Amino acid sequence: MAILVSPFLWSKLAPYQRNRLSSFLLQNDWLRHQAQNHPSLSQFLIGKPTVTNWARAEGYQLLHSKLAVASGGLFGNGWCQGPYIRYNFLPERHNDFIFAVFSHQWGFIGCIVLLLLYAILIACALEIAWQNTDPFGRYITIGITAMLATQIIVHISMAVGLMPITGLTLPLMSYGGSSLVVNMIAIGILNNIGRCRPFTFVGQTSNHSS
Repeated sequence: MAILVSPFLWSKLAPYQRNRLSSFLLQNDWLRHQAQNHPSLSQFLIGKPTVTNWARAEGYQLLHSKLAVASGGLFGNGWCQGPYIRYNFLPERHNDFIFAVFSHQWGFIGCIVLLLLYAILIACALEIAWQNTDPFGRYITIGITAMLATQIIVHISMAVGLMPITGLTLPLMSYGGSSLVVNMIAIGILNNIGRCRPFTFVGQTSNHSS
């Protein structure tokens, strides 16, 4: 059903939305080659009769984000080191592509550490929801956990080319006052729910039942 209605939905998208999706799809060499040889496909994807200079136009951000991640290697280039730090090759690197810049500086090992910290945060939030007996507090905890997990997954996926590029920040990493304040408030709410959550004591329950 999704394949059948996709041409209709595509025609209803705004130009910038189609550009985001097409830049993601055209990173595939085979599809880009087909678009270069078939004007109708190129017109459908990017609204132009031919795909030219994809690496310098629609795919510039995605290409350089992947290059920044790959150039970090195992241990990275070091704090404030590397060409993607010294030169402005990657637009919006302080918020939309902060993971690519982090990978460029700290490499694969640094990314593993960062992902482990995020995993601990999500696991603690899920533990708060699991042990909370108040439905309202549990629903809030699950909602905040889903919000944080979605931001992390989408941001990292778009930085490495697994999802289309969107302006979604990385929690507690991206530059931006509103994003930082909202995420800190959300974590503060999680902490308060975990501190004030009601517990059901086994001994007390058994006494009432008896």
